[in-house]
Amino acid sequence: MAASNFQIESYQVFVTQNVSSFTRTIKLVSPDLSHGIRVRATLFFQESSLFQKWNGIGKATNVGGTNFDGSDFQIVCNPALFDGFYQVLVSEKPVYLAYIYENWPDEPNGTTKLIRQVTLKTDSELPGDFES
Repeated sequence: MAASNFQIESYQVFVTQNVSSFTRTIKLVSPDLSHGIRVRATLFFQESSLFQKWNGIGKATNVGGTNFDGSDFQIVCNPALFDGFYQVLVSEKPVYLAYIYENWPDEPNGTTKLIRQVTLKTDSELPGDFES
């Protein structure tokens, strides 16, 4: 397993209601890494995940790729985490998405990775700095 993270420059929140379902999604974008290359992550806050059959919570594509596209993440999070993630995004700066990954089961040497864990985090801060 390996670990990495990226800083979040911007985000979008989607809360959708239709007749049969309710969804919450947060899309994250990194700063420009070079020549317009950005890391993008979509967090789906829902109960079930198709990644569970591989004991993961998501997948990342183009990790360590040699072309000019950034990595793209699709991660399924517990719905109870939505409010906490949103609060950190709204009130803290800088914010990072950290993740632990391993090779995708069907592609052991490729650039697609299975996400095993994700953490939304900040830099070290002093107590009460939000109030100043």
